Amino acid sequence: MTHKLAPHPGWIVCRNLLQIPVPNIDVLPRWAERGRIRPNDYLVNPALETCFQVKDLPHLQAIFRKGEMHPLETIGRAFRLLLDRCWVPARISVM
Repeated sequence: MTHKLAPHPGWIVCRNLLQIPVPNIDVLPRWAERGRIRPNDYLVNPALETCFQVKDLPHLQAIFRKGEMHPLETIGRAFRLLLDRCWVPARISVM
């Protein structure tokens, strides 16, 4: 199911017990790109009695698809890249 946001004030991003007020619905794509909101977060508007997952917003789905890598995979890939660029073979001396 996909949703379209009404430009109504009062949207809140909810994750577990954390609630993040949304100052303007136009910030959501930027927040998604920066990882501030996640696909499984909920977008709630108590005044409109509306609640759904952020991943159901059509204009955010492409952003989330670009970043489907898990954080550990990203860290592992960055660590391997760092090792490949900085690693110097150790010289082992035999006595």
